[in-house]
Amino acid sequence: MPSDAKDRKLSAISYQLSAISYQLSAISYQLSVYGRLGKLHPIAFE
Repeated sequence: MPSDAKDRKLSAISYQLSAISYQLSAISYQLSVYGRLGKLHPIAFE
């Protein structure tokens, strides 16, 4: 495999990993917000 193609593949993989980590941080942020709302308004989550 040529080195430039290998570099492109590695950069694509690192880009996907950073996108996944960004999505995970966004999901954890939403969960923490929902958790606070659930503590404030437990009736809405029954």
